[in-house]
Amino acid sequence: MIADGASPNSLEVMLTRECVLRCSACRVVKRPVSMSETTLRQAVDLLFTSEASDVRLLFFGGEPTLRLDLVEFGMKHARRLAAETGKRVRFSLSTSGLLLDRPTLKRLRGFEGEILFGLKGSPRPGRPRDKASGVQAETVARQVSALPLLLESGIDFFVEIVRSPAALGGLADDIECLAEMGVRRVQWIARLGVEWKPPQVEALLKEYDAALRRWPQGSSRSAVSVNNVRESTGPVMLTTDITVDCRGKLCAWIGNFLEKGFPRMRRALDLGHLRDASCLADVWMSDREIGRKIVLAYPQASRLGAILRNNLKLELGLRSFFSKYRSREARP
Repeated sequence: MIADGASPNSLEVMLTRECVLRCSACRVVKRPVSMSETTLRQAVDLLFTSEASDVRLLFFGGEPTLRLDLVEFGMKHARRLAAETGKRVRFSLSTSGLLLDRPTLKRLRGFEGEILFGLKGSPRPGRPRDKASGVQAETVARQVSALPLLLESGIDFFVEIVRSPAALGGLADDIECLAEMGVRRVQWIARLGVEWKPPQVEALLKEYDAALRRWPQGSSRSAVSVNNVRESTGPVMLTTDITVDCRGKLCAWIGNFLEKGFPRMRRALDLGHLRDASCLADVWMSDREIGRKIVLAYPQASRLGAILRNNLKLELGLRSFFSKYRSREARP
């Protein structure tokens, strides 16, 4: 997220809607559609209209590693524009990791950025699975088996751990399991699109606090860095990152992330089409405007409206929690 008035410098491109998983918790529409090279080139061109000297291109899906050819095409075009403009470009790739075998990682050698490895359950064998996610324990085990290969590749990455109101507990132990494997960076995210009741929010905060007590940030004793503390980010729902879907449609990030369950919000956060966008700043929407459109998408008394407001309240509470933690750790 960037502050109001700052120059937008990030673009997220949906390379494909195809995926190797069918997570019931995922709200991105899946279908056999991929982005064309022409659309991807136009998207990268739009990113480089940013006034910022550093820009970021993120590949997501679906499962972007199903279209490594597009990942390579997008990076090649972005590097060429970076050389021409003098800008610095960083890449990110969001993946389940299920296709990260040695040949795939070899093709990603020299990846100038980071991989977001979305873990779909506890890495500890025998732990109860999150039934709401729809992901089987065998699938999570396959994900975990890919982590040593990713570590071996030397590519920078972090593991994203989703917390669900129906499956709380054991976060600190999960991080310890990952740390023993060699993982050095994690990120926590609360599942969105579902209601978080007050006792569940309280349990989530206690779980976060317990994990940070075991893995204190800013301490030489901690082998694991937590992005939520290291990076002063705002609520995920209000992130100002712009996404481009396979057809070239532009949208604020959360509109794509929850598109299947909240279509009116998706339409409210529509930013037009790539072919009509001449400058990244012209299609960018501030976090205040995103928040306003989210709450106006559905009546407050409706079930979906209540969930969106509940999620916003949750994320604002989490921002306050991490802000207080950073302030406490900064004291001499």
